[in-house]
Amino acid sequence: MKKNDLIEYIRTNYGSVPDYPWIKYPDYAVFRHRGNAKWFAIIMSVSADKIGAETQRK
Repeated sequence: MKKNDLIEYIRTNYGSVPDYPWIKYPDYAVFRHRGNAKWFAIIMSVSADKIGAETQRK
């Protein structure tokens, strides 16, 4: 799934729009619960090796 497709899915199904809270990481998006503003999802770039994959792809 592509990033834009995921953002649209969350917007459509949960009524939440992305928030970009970090100046240093302008492409990282968080989605907040409307009732308490806690995050329920984050979209960010992570090196594959950080999650145990053997490739260097993100």
